[in-house]
Amino acid sequence: MKLGVIGYGNIAKALVGGVVNSGYLEADNIHVSSRNFEKIKKESGGMGCHAHASNKEVARIADFLVLAVKPYQYEAILSEINSEMKESAVLVSVAAGVTIEMMENWMGRASKIIRTMPNTPMQVGIGMIAVTPNGLVDKTESEWVISMFESVGRVAVVDESKMEAVIGACGSSPAFVYMMIEALADGAVLKGLPRDQAIELAAQAVKGAAEMVLETGRHPGLLKDQVCSPGGTTIEGVSALESAGFRTAVIEAVRRTVDKAEALKK
Repeated sequence: MKLGVIGYGNIAKALVGGVVNSGYLEADNIHVSSRNFEKIKKESGGMGCHAHASNKEVARIADFLVLAVKPYQYEAILSEINSEMKESAVLVSVAAGVTIEMMENWMGRASKIIRTMPNTPMQVGIGMIAVTPNGLVDKTESEWVISMFESVGRVAVVDESKMEAVIGACGSSPAFVYMMIEALADGAVLKGLPRDQAIELAAQAVKGAAEMVLETGRHPGLLKDQVCSPGGTTIEGVSALESAGFRTAVIEAVRRTVDKAEALKK
């Protein structure tokens, strides 16, 4: 199979790197294009991928074509490459707020499309990716794309009507978690820990807590309760977070993220 990638930002780099490093696909089968040809020639070519100055060239070659550009660029690029794509090609989107129906309308024809929502931890192989194939994508094609993304993280198949909620839960949420890690480190620095050590301790604690949720399957509330001894230090901190409206603030952040994603579709 030939994988085409149009655009080469952080998500595309993480995906291509993961696919190659995991051995899922040989670099010689990957073709990449971007406006900055010299940059992608150096970066993707260093792994053995093929760099192209033309989006149309990549579209002509690809069996699976990842459109890794900004949402506002989708209409123009789909218009540019539409007539060049193989009729059997599967288009894979990674953009927030761009629906399957919008892409079909811009292409002016029914097409095999898989809408996805990845997040940036793909760069270190532990991303979370939601996927939604349309009705023209067959089981084998869906499984190929799912396996591709599994090379850089976990994959969940979701109904497209829930995709905007996914953006709040995993697409944008790493930014919220980074803010929490920074705040945890700030608190430790306030109490005398060196900055580098404070960040390492906070980040590893967050990573470990996330793994506990995933590996045990237990509700996060139950795991939280197991850390809180009666009258102890942790429940004191939990009380402070509740008083400050921590839970409400996080819910509001997700709500506003989802509202913004919904607005992009209009």
